[in-house]
Amino acid sequence: MTLTGTDLKVMSFGLKTTFVLFVICLLNLSSIFVKSIKEIKSHTVMVKSSLKAVNKMVKRKAN
Repeated sequence: MTLTGTDLKVMSFGLKTTFVLFVICLLNLSSIFVKSIKEIKSHTVMVKSSLKAVNKMVKRKAN
């Protein structure tokens, strides 16, 4: 089997599109990962603040 010029062009085009799609998928995954990290941080902040509020209420009831 011999490759002609058009075969090589089609193959390189296919490789380029595959690479571009791969990069797009990676970018989407990284943005999803960053969003989930930010959500986890905000949840921990919310939990900490609610724990502080609970502690204040407990201290007030103890006094």
